[in-house]
Amino acid sequence: MALIDETTRTRLRERLAVSLQGAVELRLYRKPDSGRLILPGGLGCATCSAAEELVRELADAAPDRISLTVIDVTADPELKVKVEVPAITVAAPDEGARITFQGLPSGYEFATLLDAIERVSARTGDLAPELEAKVSELDQEVEVMVFVTPTCPYCPGAASMANRMALASSKVRSLVVEANEFADLSRRFQVQGVPRTVVNRAGASWARCQRPHSWSRCFSWRELSRHDEAQHLRIQRRPGAGHRSSRCEGPGPPERRRLWGSH
Repeated sequence: MALIDETTRTRLRERLAVSLQGAVELRLYRKPDSGRLILPGGLGCATCSAAEELVRELADAAPDRISLTVIDVTADPELKVKVEVPAITVAAPDEGARITFQGLPSGYEFATLLDAIERVSARTGDLAPELEAKVSELDQEVEVMVFVTPTCPYCPGAASMANRMALASSKVRSLVVEANEFADLSRRFQVQGVPRTVVNRAGASWARCQRPHSWSRCFSWRELSRHDEAQHLRIQRRPGAGHRSSRCEGPGPPERRRLWGSH
């Protein structure tokens, strides 16, 4: 079963034809797919093939703006050790990647990936002036890691904020992690509900940000997140792709316009 049907594919092309301003480079780091097989840690990849299908759909939807490179980490001993897969980076051609999605960005998180592509294309994080001023004052590298799940309606706001800060400053790296796929990492940072935000994992300060407006409690920086159409897009995860249901903190989601899948 295809991740995106023909009707949705057409709508995606139409949207990107209007929204993309500059070139965007996607890179997918992967291993050979293991399908439904459960293998020892470090072997195989349950969602790499689905991730490649997804990014190829995006590249095909806007071939004049989006370029794609697929990298098999098993061919490079250094990458095999350093990179968790699947990993998708989003960057402008003349810049190093500062936005990474670790795991398959399905469900609500497809919206976050699409939002990141459009913002990188526009070369702006579109932050509130006070937050942009704070980010510009950073004098050392900062990693903002956000744990998410495909079924969490509040995760796109938190993940998009991290991505936008990475666009606003070369000092910030954003890492969006699919919590169910990376259980060891989730246990390390006590992820019992999502979204969960970890700043500089070596020094591990973290906060649980339930909704976009609660970021002022997670950081000393205040920002009102923009709620645009991208936060309402979803795709279905293919059965057997390693997903299990997870708790999303906060009250039930409001009515949303869903272009990907029917839930």
